[in-house]
Amino acid sequence: MNTRRILILNCDDTPDTRYAKTRVLRQGGYEVVECDNGKDALQKTRELMPDLVLCDVQLPDMSGLDVCRRIKEDAVTGTIPVIQISATFVTKEHQREALKYGADIYLTEPLEPKELETVVSVLLRLARTEAGLREALARERAARAQDGCLGSRRRRTGAGIPRRRESSARSPPSRPAPFPGLLSARR
Repeated sequence: MNTRRILILNCDDTPDTRYAKTRVLRQGGYEVVECDNGKDALQKTRELMPDLVLCDVQLPDMSGLDVCRRIKEDAVTGTIPVIQISATFVTKEHQREALKYGADIYLTEPLEPKELETVVSVLLRLARTEAGLREALARERAARAQDGCLGSRRRRTGAGIPRRRESSARSPPSRPAPFPGLLSARR
């Protein structure tokens, strides 16, 4: 049984809103690590490999959009879901921009606790499904590669190739004419 708790990184430079989101997530049973700037978010993401990153858009040292982009472009962290949140940038254009930078979803504050819980739960479930599909694809590729290696050996040695049966080597028997009596009656 897997007893590892799900780890979420919560990056927000406003202590009150960071605390509120962390509290909701901890009540939901998640382990939460906090930070208040983009540099720390990138470092902790690489170090801790959280299951999900919750990142404010407006951070003191860099844009949360850049944090998201860098997480998503990194081969190691690129599959970690990122939720972008903002109380300042709330237009549809801001949402489109965040999604273009790689965010999995964009939420605006104020945020209802149940909404945060639901979005986090859905993204984590989606991430698990995607991870399972990646693993299945990797197994399939490995099996095909192994079959390819076996297949080339079979071609070289003739092993595993069924021999042609004698009966299939002959031409098929000719069919009797339909209604043989009918043809002979005309003659």
